Amino acid sequence: MTALIDIIDGVMRAAHPKAYAEAARRLGEAAPTASRSAAPVRFSENTRPATHAPRPLTTSSAMTQFEAFVLQCFIEPMLPSADGVYGGGTAGGFWKSMLAEKLAVEMAKGGGIGIAARLIKSEAAKASAAPGPQNPRS
Repeated sequence: MTALIDIIDGVMRAAHPKAYAEAARRLGEAAPTASRSAAPVRFSENTRPATHAPRPLTTSSAMTQFEAFVLQCFIEPMLPSADGVYGGGTAGGFWKSMLAEKLAVEMAKGGGIGIAARLIKSEAAKASAAPGPQNPRS
């Protein structure tokens, strides 16, 4: 869900920077005084660590990424056209593609439609049926 919020946040900043700044200012004013902190409101890019160590790729994560790719191919054509929603031209197509990708990744992480699970089960069956510790990929 946070990925979707990050995308919407980025689209809003790119499409209407003045409206974004005004909305952030108004949200700061609307917050109750008791819950306000001395620190300014920070948005998505400020809340993440600057660097992170990449996780090693496992079979299950590779299968999940594959499922996300397949889901992206299904989701992108279902989204509204880029001209009215995401902006015009190449940038609009780019934002639409990014939204489809992020939606697909989140769906795949949540279990998706079962593609990754079936592939993992199939790989496990092949590995258990293999006669010995041979690795055909080496």
